[in-house]
Amino acid sequence: MFKPSRWTRSVRSAAALFALVLVAAGVLFSKVLWQSTRPQRPELEVTGTWWTPQPLKYGVRSISGRVLNNSDQFYSDVRIEFELFDSRGAALGTHVVTVHDLHADESREFDTWSLAQRPTRYRIRSVQGV
Repeated sequence: MFKPSRWTRSVRSAAALFALVLVAAGVLFSKVLWQSTRPQRPELEVTGTWWTPQPLKYGVRSISGRVLNNSDQFYSDVRIEFELFDSRGAALGTHVVTVHDLHADESREFDTWSLAQRPTRYRIRSVQGV
């Protein structure tokens, strides 16, 4: 029976240790690479909007939605500004909704109530926190 020498065992131990270090470095590098390439979420984001599919009484519409605070910061006021358009695509103006007291990692629903301009389309222009 062959008995490995002390030197052979040392080389095997060093090779095993080197392989372990390579695996650990690969795992660490892949984690850093994954975190640097994933898209960064904004501190404040509107995660969804919806509006009355049919105009309410007198042709008035309302936009509702949900705003999410992805940061560790407290916002006393979050302003969401909408641009409003008519059926021809002409700009009708803007409307601002304010959400008060939004804590870190919290989401809250908002509503524009009535939009007197009678828009048929809208888009979010900005989301800002104070």
